[in-house]
Amino acid sequence: MIQKNQHRVTIKDVARQADVSIATVSKIINGKDEHISEATRQKVFETIDHLGYVQNSMAKGLKESNTKTLGLVIPDIGNAFPEMAKGAQDEAFAHGYTVLFGSTDNNYIQEEKFLDALKSKMVEGIIYVSSDPATSKKLLADISVPVVFIDRKTC
Repeated sequence: MIQKNQHRVTIKDVARQADVSIATVSKIINGKDEHISEATRQKVFETIDHLGYVQNSMAKGLKESNTKTLGLVIPDIGNAFPEMAKGAQDEAFAHGYTVLFGSTDNNYIQEEKFLDALKSKMVEGIIYVSSDPATSKKLLADISVPVVFIDRKTC
């Protein structure tokens, strides 16, 4: 049986355990710690390791308005798209980005829901292969991030 962890370790937990301020921990994990002693830096990193702290990239992305995430929308994973998806992912990773991938099974409703999910995740761009180019304009009407169209003409 898998046991679910009841409490996600936060920056506050690290600060409390290391007996430093939240600001100090934040500066250290974000590499803005030039005025912090090596002893304090080491203590914070040891506490991070001990507690198993993992930085919340969503929270960081919200604060910096930079999620380093792209969306990839394709109509059917079964065609030539696996190679396209792998290439997009490899290139994204090489530049520090992650990719959220969705195969919509050529279904307009699934495509619309996945695009809505990408908007809510605040992706910085979308790689898009429309299942129906005639509907693309409507689906993308309120998308404010860059969209790269692949393989299909759009209206």
